[in-house]
Amino acid sequence: MRLRFFTTFSIVIAVLLLTTPVSATLWEEISPEEIENRAETVVEGRFDFSEKGTFTEATAPLTVLPFKVKTVHKGEAGGQIRIGIDYYDVNNMEDFQDLGGTYLVFLEPSGKGFPMTVAGPNGVIRIGDKEVLENEERTKYFENYLGIHHWEERIVDGLLVIGTSVLGAWIGRKVWRNNKSQKR
Repeated sequence: MRLRFFTTFSIVIAVLLLTTPVSATLWEEISPEEIENRAETVVEGRFDFSEKGTFTEATAPLTVLPFKVKTVHKGEAGGQIRIGIDYYDVNNMEDFQDLGGTYLVFLEPSGKGFPMTVAGPNGVIRIGDKEVLENEERTKYFENYLGIHHWEERIVDGLLVIGTSVLGAWIGRKVWRNNKSQKR
């Protein structure tokens, strides 16, 4: 009986361990400040996924893809450059770009003859509809870097405060006049 229990228990544990999903990455997450400091070049634009990237033993773990530069924020870059990005990020990046997204890319030398994104995926910032689409800390930092200010939201908030104040003052005046006329 004990042997049967032990065998069953061992099988269940083995199955649980073998079916537990594991996520691994080659890149450690770094702060936005470090990303900016390490970058020699910062460009904004879109990858050209229509061209097959270069992935060889010499470029691994990176694949080299053409990038159409819309804006140069730091350093020098022509209208199209070739960038090394993590091979395993290509599909997600292509899907995001197919939905209309663009990228702010922080580049450093790879030592392999082409620039690469700073610390792999750390140096690739997603931009959609004129806003940074990252976690809260990164969004604030990189929107500030790009000079993106959500004026529309501030204007709407300001109008709501003004409108509420005016409505409150108007109601207060009505109540005060009502009370004044009833006392007479």
